[in-house]
Amino acid sequence: MSTGLNTSWFVDAGAVGASDNNAGGFRSSNANATKSLTDNYCYGASFTTITVTDLASSNGTNATPAVSSVTRPFVAGDAGHILRITAGTNWTPGLYEISSVAAGVATLAGACGTAASLSSGSATMGGALASPGQAGAHHNGGDTIYGTSHGLTNLYVLDCSGDNVSGKALLLKAGNTSGTQWFGRLVGYDSTLDDGGRAYFQMSGTATKPGVRTADGGDIRNISLDCNNLANNGFQGGNVGYSICFNCEVFNIGANKTGFAIISTRKCIARTSNATGIQGFGPDAQDCWAYDILGSNARGFSNLTGDYFRCVALRCQTGFSVRRASHCVARACGTGFSCGIYGAYGPAFLDNCIATECTGYGYVNSATSTQPAYHYHNAAWSNSSGNWSSELTPYKVGCIDLTGDPFVDAANGDYSLNDIAGAGDACRSAGYFAVAGLPLTVGAPDIGVCPMGVTTADKAAIAALILATPAQKLVTDASGQVAVGTIANDAITAASLKADAVTEIQTGLATPTNITAASGVALTADYDDAKTAAQAGDAMTLTAAYDAAKTAAQAGTALDNTVWTNTKAGYLTGDAFARLGAPAGASVSADIADLHTHLTTLVALGVVTITQPVTTQGTVSILYGYDYAGSLAPTFALPVATCPDLTGATLVQVVHTGDRATAMPGTFTVTDPGTANQAVVWTIADTEYTTTTRENVILEATLASGLQVALWNGTLVAA
Repeated sequence: MSTGLNTSWFVDAGAVGASDNNAGGFRSSNANATKSLTDNYCYGASFTTITVTDLASSNGTNATPAVSSVTRPFVAGDAGHILRITAGTNWTPGLYEISSVAAGVATLAGACGTAASLSSGSATMGGALASPGQAGAHHNGGDTIYGTSHGLTNLYVLDCSGDNVSGKALLLKAGNTSGTQWFGRLVGYDSTLDDGGRAYFQMSGTATKPGVRTADGGDIRNISLDCNNLANNGFQGGNVGYSICFNCEVFNIGANKTGFAIISTRKCIARTSNATGIQGFGPDAQDCWAYDILGSNARGFSNLTGDYFRCVALRCQTGFSVRRASHCVARACGTGFSCGIYGAYGPAFLDNCIATECTGYGYVNSATSTQPAYHYHNAAWSNSSGNWSSELTPYKVGCIDLTGDPFVDAANGDYSLNDIAGAGDACRSAGYFAVAGLPLTVGAPDIGVCPMGVTTADKAAIAALILATPAQKLVTDASGQVAVGTIANDAITAASLKADAVTEIQTGLATPTNITAASGVALTADYDDAKTAAQAGDAMTLTAAYDAAKTAAQAGTALDNTVWTNTKAGYLTGDAFARLGAPAGASVSADIADLHTHLTTLVALGVVTITQPVTTQGTVSILYGYDYAGSLAPTFALPVATCPDLTGATLVQVVHTGDRATAMPGTFTVTDPGTANQAVVWTIADTEYTTTTRENVILEATLASGLQVALWNGTLVAA
């Protein structure tokens, strides 16, 4: 097989002509490629399957052989695509990247035959593969396999008696190039690449292999896997390298097996399994959920040495059987947190967790453990056997017995803290903040999974503590005076002054008495005369010209026109309209009103209706530097008939760059949530877009249930 690093392989059983006999691969990083990852023969507008039976070469044994076809000459757009040679005398069947094309002849990346002169070869290019197993057979370490189910239309059934064969389970390979380790990637999607939608797999047959596994490290994203209660793990990582699952789901886990037996999981779900010894999650998890994991010795989260952060276990036999958990929640489980079960690996540490409504203990240390379980600022409420087992008493610091349910609406997946005293309010800013040298009350986070973060005031307090040192003192100069640098405006406030400072300052100020008595205060004789007249109540005379103007004004007499025709009056002569323009309303007010009408017509965006969330793309154009608020705020109709119920949802518009998401400016609010008139209103201040920009954006919503969905993706243009 002669394919380059970072080749993409496309699995789409619903595509026209999808077959495991297709080539199904394209490398967009090929230097001569004119097609792109989102538009090639395997995916996008250029999707096609090309087959030839007259492939020929005059140097087939060369390391870079040239091949041609009379019936379908090669073209520039073929570069980067994978040519799959399937048959022909002296041809070597396999996968070959087309390195370049010139004058209808393609140059391949590897020798393609056992003889120099070759003819009548059969080959195919483009098209989509029909099974993940076949993509596994084609790919190398460092490649990416993309798969879609088009919603739930295509379910990929994996025969787990083997892997990396058509119709079998999938093994992501690893590779090594010049000492650099490369890992395979599997990425599911719904309708467009990287849209966050999941592809759906189901394990079947005699499960000698896990559903999806990695040879060493690997990256698995957006996959929903039904383990079908078979006797093997769902997702499984290799013994070497870093493997991760992101936005994946596993359910119907088999007895004594693990849904995610993989080093790291992010934003994943393990659910709905009822067997002995189930483990929803393995070594390490963040922002994950395990629910309805039941059966003897079944555990939502279980690990030897890993960490769990912001995870939720709901209705599990044991929520967390762990050594390390932070900001996690166990609700309605048999036992919430069972610590120290892996005592041979050292003591357990739990902080900022909440256990509620468990039928056993909220927190318990394993009876067989030889190690303590340290509890820092955890909380518990309404656990039937008790919030804490007695052996934990010596190891609890700052733990809280709540008097009520701390959550806003846990029944519907909202685990944010309520404001009820003794319940959610007792968990606010009550968490453990493990920073050496800082008191626990400064910058302390909330207990529980959300919300997280340190407030602005807390950050200021922490900064003050970090900057303050015992050595701080006043510095004096050589004369003994205090040496002071530049003092910022308003740095000294009234409250900072001593009470007698005001008296001292006033003593040095001038008063009416000492101004009168001071020498040199006589201004001019004219001033003295005016003062005398004012004191006597007489009218003051300024100038003869002034008196004449005043008399004329009082009498209603028009001012002498000759006064205004001097050089100074030249600024007002002639037609004033020529300087101000000739507005339709012949007034400045009419001009302003007319201008406002035109500006409103210019910047108002109207209503954009999006009928299919996630799949719909479009372009929203705005003028940078303008306010879009009130009646000018763009409104996007998202009726519940075609979109999720956005009641209680949090919305943010982001740009994704790799694994990072950057929030874009603007505020999103929902009107008429949960109705046919449900809509999203986007308010943008003129200071938020001050330059031109063009971004591919996704509007993400975190629903009241805690699930994240994409409402739309498209292009934002600020011009």
